[in-house]
Amino acid sequence: MDQKNAVAALPSVRETLLGGPTSPKLKLSRRAVDEALAQHQKGQRTRIWFSDAPGLYLQITTSGCASYVLRFLKLDGSKGDYTIGKERAITPDKAKTKAANLVADLRLNGTDPIKAKKAAVAESKARKLDTFSSLA
Repeated sequence: MDQKNAVAALPSVRETLLGGPTSPKLKLSRRAVDEALAQHQKGQRTRIWFSDAPGLYLQITTSGCASYVLRFLKLDGSKGDYTIGKERAITPDKAKTKAANLVADLRLNGTDPIKAKKAAVAESKARKLDTFSSLA
């Protein structure tokens, strides 16, 4: 079955994937993402989960803005959602690769992607402050 027929064989994207990671999933591809965006109804938030990228989903906001997001289990057992990037700025393959790398880093090193991003932003801000204070 080709990707187009696989998408058509599933219930509507909205019906299928609002339920979460246990809902039926689509194979991650440009075509699947485009189809999800085409079927999205303004005013509703939609999550499209992918079968070939554990924890990765496409989130479409009520206004139609789409982003790739990774759902993962934090070290304390709670769930976290890390935004990888906007759908228009990153390809499905790059989102899948980034998600796999984040999961591997979490499993191998215990690195929480949300905490790591916050630390990187804080470090960047601190460097800017140091640069400006040295010029004063």
